[in-house]
Amino acid sequence: MTAFLDAVLDTLLPGVDGLPSGSRVGLDPAAHAEALRVIGAEAGGDAAFVAASTDARSEILRRVETRPAFQALAAAALTRYYQSEAVVTAMGWRLAPPQPTGHKVAATDAATWERLEKVKARTRIWR
Repeated sequence: MTAFLDAVLDTLLPGVDGLPSGSRVGLDPAAHAEALRVIGAEAGGDAAFVAASTDARSEILRRVETRPAFQALAAAALTRYYQSEAVVTAMGWRLAPPQPTGHKVAATDAATWERLEKVKARTRIWR
C-alpha cells in the first residue's frame, strides 16, 4: 500500500524546481482507503498503477478526479504538502509563524500615506 500511495502522491505532486515530491510528506493510507480503492480499480490494480508511466498515472487520476473520495485525498495531500517544513524551506519561506514577531514589511512611502488619508476621510460605507 505504501508504494501505491507514494506513486499517487508523486503523480499529484511530482517535485520540480527543487521542491520535494508528494511522497516525502506522506498521508495515512487508512484515512484515504476509499480514494485509493477507486484509483486502484481504475488502474486495474495497485501494482498496475505503480508500474504505469507518469503520463498513464496522470490519465488515471484525471478519470477519477471528480469523485469525492479523490477530492478529499487531493485536498489533504495539498494541505499537508504546503505546510511541510521541506516545502516551506524549498520555497524560501521562513519556518517561524507570522505572529507574534510578524513578517518584515517595507516602509510605507508618501504616496501610500496620501491614499490612506482618503480612506480615513470616508464615512462608513457599510450598514
